[in-house]
Amino acid sequence: MKPGRAISQIQTALLHQLENCKVALIEPSSQVPAAFMAPLLQADSGHHFLYYRAPGRSATLTAWAGGLFAALVQEGLLAESVMPAVDASPVMLATWLADVLNAADVFVYCDDFDQVKWSQDAVQFFDTLLARMEGPSRLILNGRVLIMAYWKRQIASGTVAVFSESDKGAVAAAGTDRVHVDVYAFGRGRVLVNGAEVTSWDGMLPRYLFHFFVDRVMVRRDAIFQEFWPDLLPREATNVFHVTKRKIADCLSVRDLGIEVREFTRYESGFYMPAESIDLSYDVARFQHACEQGSGSLSPAETEARLRDAVALYRGDFLEDVQDVGWVALRREELRETAIDAYATLIDLARQDGRFEDALGYGVRALMMAPEEITLHRLMVELYSALQRPQDAARQIEHMDRLILRGSDK
Repeated sequence: MKPGRAISQIQTALLHQLENCKVALIEPSSQVPAAFMAPLLQADSGHHFLYYRAPGRSATLTAWAGGLFAALVQEGLLAESVMPAVDASPVMLATWLADVLNAADVFVYCDDFDQVKWSQDAVQFFDTLLARMEGPSRLILNGRVLIMAYWKRQIASGTVAVFSESDKGAVAAAGTDRVHVDVYAFGRGRVLVNGAEVTSWDGMLPRYLFHFFVDRVMVRRDAIFQEFWPDLLPREATNVFHVTKRKIADCLSVRDLGIEVREFTRYESGFYMPAESIDLSYDVARFQHACEQGSGSLSPAETEARLRDAVALYRGDFLEDVQDVGWVALRREELRETAIDAYATLIDLARQDGRFEDALGYGVRALMMAPEEITLHRLMVELYSALQRPQDAARQIEHMDRLILRGSDK
């Protein structure tokens, strides 16, 4: 299926589902948002569209709602003179918002909703909002965390819908005995269990071992012992191993939200692998799969689409907050080189197509990852020259010359 057709089908499905709900959630592991906003921004979509982003980390429900009301005023959907008081209760804020939405035909897309602190205020707010909303307006919430213990009742009733490209995810796992684990290892690393974030690992060892399990998928016990406890006797290593595995399961359990992980791994045919009750989503695996697809025998347009998907997942070096030790350092370098290779291919494809600005953008991002890569600097000089930007080309040459001189001094 061509990428454009796939996006069109996603758009159609999303708009169709919006017809039958009041509030919509974006599945945390989904890649939908970019595709989702495009059709709503089109003039012929038949709906007014408002994009609103959470005001910052750990925003209160009141601060989030206040910012949303201000955005509605700016869009001309609410008169400033009738904005609710800043100290209004969650029930009053929700009532006010429902009245505004009921009087309009607007899709309000709320980004980074996971930055809003979930509290009893939020429960009261959405209970009231869902009870009072009617008419064509819709509220769409996007974030990397969904508090499924709250939302699954509304999902079951049909007042809340969930968008995802697959039938797996935090929402699909809700209401079953399965546990969905989203692992984001690029950047500082985050782990979500049925949409709830893991906030404590009881030390670094459980976290290291958890990511080792996830990254290797299938791994023998002797490989684990060699990596983590090479100096311990087998009996001692076995004891530490099982204690650490138990800690991993405890850390993945969020019991106040009804999430309990009894065991993250299973042992089968000499290998440890994710337990059958675990649905695992891993950004590194998706990145590597997209890179592999991009290196296959595809058309240039399809290759570029796959590699753009891949580099979009690369939000930072692998577990960048973890020390450069052992397998983490090796894996980090391997993935960085894969990403740089993907950018190099994207640069070549854009150049061949005469899209030098696109090629330059890829080059800038590649240089941020590998600032001492001379080949990339030479490419940047060529691109600046093709774009008739001689001063930028000259500055790039000066920077490259300094790098070469620095290398010769070592």
